[in-house]
Amino acid sequence: MKLRLPIALLLIISALMSSTAMLAGSGGYALPAGISSSDYMERTIVFRVKPEFRSICSKNEIASTAFNKILGGLGQTQLFKIFPNHQPPVTKYNERGQELVDISLIYELHYTAKLGLVKVINSF
Repeated sequence: MKLRLPIALLLIISALMSSTAMLAGSGGYALPAGISSSDYMERTIVFRVKPEFRSICSKNEIASTAFNKILGGLGQTQLFKIFPNHQPPVTKYNERGQELVDISLIYELHYTAKLGLVKVINSF
């Protein structure tokens, strides 16, 4: 009887830990363990737009109502392509068979609202 209580307790703790991990995973982005605000640039997000949305992207704008609605809640924002003159690769692979990376849709976003990085990332 004494052995059952610790085993049951371990099973409950294990279940709680796995459900917490699943909740964190389903809630969106989470900072890796050991990362603090001194390890990244505050109020700055670098992201890549999927190629299927290329048609709504320009150097300093992404013409999406939903995206711009989120930006509206971030205070003053500055959005720009990191590589504005770069074109997408013409072929998918180079001569060695290595897949080429399209850096033409990588943006940097700066915002002034005093919101945590993870909260802002998960709002998208």
